Amino acid sequence: MQQRRSISVPVAGGELSVEVSGASPERSNGSVVFLHDLAANSVSWRSVTSTRPGDDRTGAGPSRPRCDGELPEPFGIDAHVADVIAVLDHTGAGSCVLVGHGTGASIATSMAERHPDRVHGCVLIDGGVPIRVIGDHAVVIDAALLPLLQRLRTVYPDRDTALLAARARGMSTGTADDVFVATVLHDLGGTPPQVRSRTNESAVWFDGSELLLDPAKSSAIERIGVPVEVLSVAAWARPVVADDVVLGDPLELERRHAHVAAAIVPGVDHDGLLLHPQGADAVRRCVDRVMARATRRPN
Repeated sequence: MQQRRSISVPVAGGELSVEVSGASPERSNGSVVFLHDLAANSVSWRSVTSTRPGDDRTGAGPSRPRCDGELPEPFGIDAHVADVIAVLDHTGAGSCVLVGHGTGASIATSMAERHPDRVHGCVLIDGGVPIRVIGDHAVVIDAALLPLLQRLRTVYPDRDTALLAARARGMSTGTADDVFVATVLHDLGGTPPQVRSRTNESAVWFDGSELLLDPAKSSAIERIGVPVEVLSVAAWARPVVADDVVLGDPLELERRHAHVAAAIVPGVDHDGLLLHPQGADAVRRCVDRVMARATRRPN
């Protein structure tokens, strides 16, 4: 188990809480920044960052970037990219591999497009692919985001009840249970009998709407020049975002773009790509391959 520590990074509007694992950037053989999904938190990465003994990489991840109410607007992809730059500058990491889950994957590709000198590869986990909305955009946004917001607004009498509700949603199926429990509990705030998610609904709505409405944000993977590995779940394991949302096919992206490699991880769902040992191993192998491909790139 790698040693973890929390640091605070000055960003626009306040201090960003960041969890750091492994060696310091000055002593490591490569820095990796982990960007979690919409309404998630850094604890979900612990199955991935508990790496092999002797691994001297450093991994850092904003624990809840602009989603827990502690940081004010601006929200959106541009704000997240600025926060990543602040983390790299604060930790002394010149460049890094970005690993993003869900919405975090779109932040990674936007960062790679705008700051190619700071990113030498991306691992995109069930996200970061082009999104196309057909039909009425307002209706699609409501269908995609209102169920999540409703869950975030649910009030529980205590943390045990909230944990049971998370299990009932199937989030823990096949996962490393200690990491699953820690992830759920990290999200909760308040005191009994008023326990609920700490996630900032405005940030979730802004970020989710931006990805659905701005094709340039979701299609950055097609324009970046760094090695990219995309890990996805089988179609049956992915929840339907909305009936009128079309997600790009990672295998088709691989066929059309030389810098993209794609793979399907069987037997896990969206959360299991991080929490299930099989998913976490697949992510670590992707990071290793992207680091190796990056070192072979011509200067």
